[in-house]
Amino acid sequence: MTLFDVIALALLAVSAGVGFFRGAVREMATVLALLVAAAAALWGLRFSGPVAREIMDPAWAANVAAVVVVFTVVYIVLRLLGGGLANKVQATDVLGFLDRLIGAGFGLLRSLVVLGAFSLALNAATPPERMPTWITGAALYPLTRAAGEVLKTFAPKGFDVADRLRPAISDAVRDGAGDPPSEEGYDERARDHIDELVEQSR
Repeated sequence: MTLFDVIALALLAVSAGVGFFRGAVREMATVLALLVAAAAALWGLRFSGPVAREIMDPAWAANVAAVVVVFTVVYIVLRLLGGGLANKVQATDVLGFLDRLIGAGFGLLRSLVVLGAFSLALNAATPPERMPTWITGAALYPLTRAAGEVLKTFAPKGFDVADRLRPAISDAVRDGAGDPPSEEGYDERARDHIDELVEQSR
């Protein structure tokens, strides 16, 4: 067992323990609250931005404040709702234990994502011949590399979703920030549409 094994085992144990203590409902509610709050803050900027600029100056500070306020409010509301639901689930014996068991699995999955991301970063930054032996010789290094390969498989799908959402988010941020659309040339959405037409014609 190497130092990497000790660190990886500690990460797996702590993450699984936190997941078991918090439960699956609370863990998933936290992730969902972050995603929904971020989306609401960005898409809602077209409504919150003008209101914030009427209250404070300069405009950039008002826009930042609008994003922070909307994100915080939505996140807190969703966390409270998720926490209330988690408390009700954990109040029952069978569902409570099942919720904690699934939460432990969620925690293990989260730690594997962290290990996989570490593996991808390490392999991208370090030539194979310069890899530390205390990492490559660790018993858990094959698991870490496998987690990295899984992340690499899902990465293109994530980038594709991000590319599809980018024009809508950019429009919402531009509208909310009060930036006028460019009158010269094509805007970002038009360029993306032209790129799609070019790809389809090949």
